[in-house]
Amino acid sequence: MTVSQHILRTLLAILLPVALALAWLLYSGWQAQQAAVQGQLEALALQQQTLLDKQLAQGRAVAQAMAASSWAQALNPDDCPLADMRQALLGAYGFTNAVTLSQRGEVVCSVLPVDRAAVRRVRQLPQLVSLLAQQQTAVSDPLQAPISRRQVIVVSSPLQGRDGRLAGQLILALELAALAQATPPAGLPPSLGWQVLAADGSVILGQELPVATTGDLLRVIRPLQQAPWQVQVMLPHDTLYRLLWQQGQPLALAMLGAVLLALLAGWLLARYQLRSIRALTDFVLRVGRGEASLRIRPQGPAELQLLGKEINRMLDAADYAESRYRLLFAASTDGVLVVNAQMTILAVNEQGASMFGYSVDELTGLNVDVLIPEAARAAHRHVATAYVAMPVSRAMGHRPTLRGVRRDGSEVLVQITLSPLPAGGVAAIVRDVSERHQMQARMQWLAQYDTLTNLPNRALLADRLEQALRRAQFNLAPLALLLVGLDHFRLINDTWGHSQGDRVLAQFGRQLAEALGEGWTVARVGGDEFAVVVEDAAEAHQLPGVLEKVRQVLLSPLQAQGGSRLVVGGSIGVALFPDDAADGGELLKAADAALEQAKLQQRGGVRFYSEQHTPRYRQELELEAALREAIAADVLVPYFQPIVEVASGKVACVEVLVRWPQAGSMVAPAAFLPVAEAAGLLPGVEQQVRRKAFAALSDWQQAGLSLQLSLNVSAAEFDSPRFVDELAALVMEAGLQPAMLVLEITEGAVLGNHDAARARMQQLQAAGYRIAIDDFGTGYSSLSYLHAYPFDRLKLDRSFVARLSSDERARKVTAAIIAMAHELGLTVIAEGVEEAAQLAMLQDMGCDQAQGFHLYRPLPAGELGVLLQAGAATTLAEA
Repeated sequence: MTVSQHILRTLLAILLPVALALAWLLYSGWQAQQAAVQGQLEALALQQQTLLDKQLAQGRAVAQAMAASSWAQALNPDDCPLADMRQALLGAYGFTNAVTLSQRGEVVCSVLPVDRAAVRRVRQLPQLVSLLAQQQTAVSDPLQAPISRRQVIVVSSPLQGRDGRLAGQLILALELAALAQATPPAGLPPSLGWQVLAADGSVILGQELPVATTGDLLRVIRPLQQAPWQVQVMLPHDTLYRLLWQQGQPLALAMLGAVLLALLAGWLLARYQLRSIRALTDFVLRVGRGEASLRIRPQGPAELQLLGKEINRMLDAADYAESRYRLLFAASTDGVLVVNAQMTILAVNEQGASMFGYSVDELTGLNVDVLIPEAARAAHRHVATAYVAMPVSRAMGHRPTLRGVRRDGSEVLVQITLSPLPAGGVAAIVRDVSERHQMQARMQWLAQYDTLTNLPNRALLADRLEQALRRAQFNLAPLALLLVGLDHFRLINDTWGHSQGDRVLAQFGRQLAEALGEGWTVARVGGDEFAVVVEDAAEAHQLPGVLEKVRQVLLSPLQAQGGSRLVVGGSIGVALFPDDAADGGELLKAADAALEQAKLQQRGGVRFYSEQHTPRYRQELELEAALREAIAADVLVPYFQPIVEVASGKVACVEVLVRWPQAGSMVAPAAFLPVAEAAGLLPGVEQQVRRKAFAALSDWQQAGLSLQLSLNVSAAEFDSPRFVDELAALVMEAGLQPAMLVLEITEGAVLGNHDAARARMQQLQAAGYRIAIDDFGTGYSSLSYLHAYPFDRLKLDRSFVARLSSDERARKVTAAIIAMAHELGLTVIAEGVEEAAQLAMLQDMGCDQAQGFHLYRPLPAGELGVLLQAGAATTLAEA
């Protein structure tokens, strides 16, 4: 702020309270005037209310007195004391007529003459019914008097007959022009308006505002006691404001003039007295722009000369400090940055700029955000703002290592020391600790991993095994530890040397980790021994599947010296928790003992520490091995179970089922399909069976048999990105059309990524395939899937069909599902029809198709073809 501005501000500081006081007086006067006008309006409203209540109270009293007289209650037209009635009217100011009416609306007595036309108008009066129904003295809203033909209000008082019933009404008429009116006070503006409003808001009498107004009104409303009316007095705010402005205008103009004169005087005084100060100011500005060698020649008043000499002395001291600072700044081996409160880099040394890939000139003037990773910038701004508000020195190493970003986008690890500067901002000493951090990370890695195979070593295995054991204890689930030892590995070292042996170990460790996939703990525990931790070992086929994968890796050839390939082979020892050991150390000892036994008894085999576990796992391993041989020998065959139209009995579709012939019998699908899924053999099984099924369908098509083929699609297969292309290749190879195939998908196949599942179904439908939801009714969200996914058919689970004969609730649920599916345009197929009664019920419910042993058992392709050729695709009755 300049001195001129300071003087002007001082004047304003003096004048502002005066101006505020005058404004307060002006405002107080306005408030007092408004309160006075408000009081006058309320007095006018009260006066009008009092006059009207008094006038109406007189009318009520006269009406009640006349209604209580015997001549009025007699309702005799020959006995009408007109003189008395006129005399009574004198006690009610403004009332001009008194009338007695019978309950039929006939005029009995009237002070004013009544001719036939008036009698007719009385009977046609719209308010007549409500008047005759009054049970007590009341005041009406304005109406046209049928006798005087003028606008009046009436006070009616009921007449009681001898039997106590309502016999008629005595009515007093008061012309609107005769209503009592208050006289406005002399001090109110002429633009005043006042009204008397009826209950429905209509104006009974009053004075409208002289001119139309759209602004706010100062309004007073008072209700009457003798009638459901209101007295309303109004005054536009605009009128009141004009009045106030006329009164306060001279004072406001005088106050404004005084302020302007004071400001002008202060400005002239500042210009007169501040020439020397401006010269000093210009000198300081030039120094601030970089002319550090400039010195001032003191002049003007003694105070300014003393100030000039002191400034010259401080500039000399600053030059000396600057030279020392620049020497230390340039010689520092760490990066040094000077940053202001807005996080702009004011200065940086060569070491700090090169640390982040910039030159000194490039980095100077940039915001410090360019050195912070983008994900951490918001948090850094928050911390930096708090630091600037309350800065403290922070030494190197007292903060965690931070990440910076170089110009090329790479990251650098740094430690920072912060020191607040007296003039504001902060000095940051930045040290590159990337190399030290890498060394620490390398040392930590060497402590936990094997340098040859990059697998966890014995120390890290012990830690992970301990964690796995805690999870197993919490989940009450067994855990297995596999110890794998390579057979005759010493011969490799002796024959080709230790470098070749190390190469073999590295290859085996990599293949073992790749075979098991991510999430498994595979470690090298020393020499030629490797360990695998298997959690949830009690889960079906979990441990046998892992053992088979390990055996396949042991049997896989490894690259030897000179390009030759060799199979090392190995033995496996297995120990189970909690059966064989209670902690990690004991479990490792048990697995090592099992491995030793495996090597002594039969190299290349699997040995359990406890023999009681061997038969069960051996049986599953043997079944898996036999299944692999069956797939390789192409012995799996498709069987077909017909699906018939319930109404006609014709075979419309056949479902493909896999069968495994072995030694003159069939292996149950429930026995080998879970093994195939656990070992990853299911895709091979499905591809082999489908190729044969498609060939059979092609033969039936060529023989003139038109039917569809229904395929079961597993969840793993449906999730595979290659599923659509592989299926299309098989269909094209067999010369079929996609419309011939129905893909049965269970609820489990669409769990997880719903959007991807929906997109996959839409892709299949667009290609021409039909889609059925299988096992409907057994999942948690089956109903929601009907509208969320593009199904064509619904296969009702066999659990519903099995209960049709014995469970009324099952029948109702089944009928409801069928009806709902038909509303959605879906074809309903019932599975597991075993009885004729079940088929009959399904037929009554309108079920479209059915399959089950009652209709057809699964048949090989040849038998089914013969059956269809012989005419089995007729009605059920004919079959």
